[in-house]
Amino acid sequence: MRTWGDGYGHLLVASGRAHVMADPIMNPWDLIPVLPILRGAGAVVTDWRGGNPLNTGNVIAAAPKLHAAVMQALRD
Repeated sequence: MRTWGDGYGHLLVASGRAHVMADPIMNPWDLIPVLPILRGAGAVVTDWRGGNPLNTGNVIAAAPKLHAAVMQALRD
């Protein structure tokens, strides 16, 4: 489902109201403030290849049990 932008989707993941947030284009200054919140809430946050999202500008934030499945779905 696609309905919102940067901050709100990450807030939903951090609060447990969404399981995954994928953003193909995100500026570092938009991501830096939400990284500690997401990671503090237990989310795994990477780029779409599993690397540092600050280097690439694309982000997947997901519950730990789902992150690998999301990564696999992007590869398929």
